[in-house]
Amino acid sequence: MASQDRLIGHTLGRYTIESLLGRGGLAAVYKANDLLWEVPVAVKILPEFFATEEEHRQRFQREASTMANLIHPNIMPVRDYGQAEGVTYFVMDYAEGGTLEDRMRHPVSLEETARLLLPVVSAVEYAHHQGVVHRDLKPSNVLFDAEGRPLVADFGIAKLMEESGLTRTRESLGTPEYMAPEQAREAALVAEP
Repeated sequence: MASQDRLIGHTLGRYTIESLLGRGGLAAVYKANDLLWEVPVAVKILPEFFATEEEHRQRFQREASTMANLIHPNIMPVRDYGQAEGVTYFVMDYAEGGTLEDRMRHPVSLEETARLLLPVVSAVEYAHHQGVVHRDLKPSNVLFDAEGRPLVADFGIAKLMEESGLTRTRESLGTPEYMAPEQAREAALVAEP
């Protein structure tokens, strides 16, 4: 496929792409229908211009693998990984409850804030115990299912604690406004000439 926008209406594997949910710097996420189970899913697709670069393919596959191996009620599960028609993708549950960013557009009580964030803290703590640092935890990466359960998603720039590599020298990853202080200090060092 020449363009991701042309994916709408096409079938990749057993998934019929219905609409674009969002596009980030490293991938696009689409709502799709799982033809086998007849349920809505989210399909994250590696853009064609990144698919030709080994580093980006590795990072994308690592994200899918990392999420698939983090089994926690508040981490978005990965259901499938594949390639079809030259498109690399992985499949997650469809979170129809929106994002934390959406919910923050309206005043939220302290009690509601605690109810929403304690499961996120639990998920991040679990990931850390598994040796995974998210590195881009922000309101748009916390999704909600139909019952309002928060799910941490987008481990695209996660780092395994004992791992090196896949982050180029002098490359800063993450959203500055939401970086942990130690991550921001590292980013400041990267930004220096």
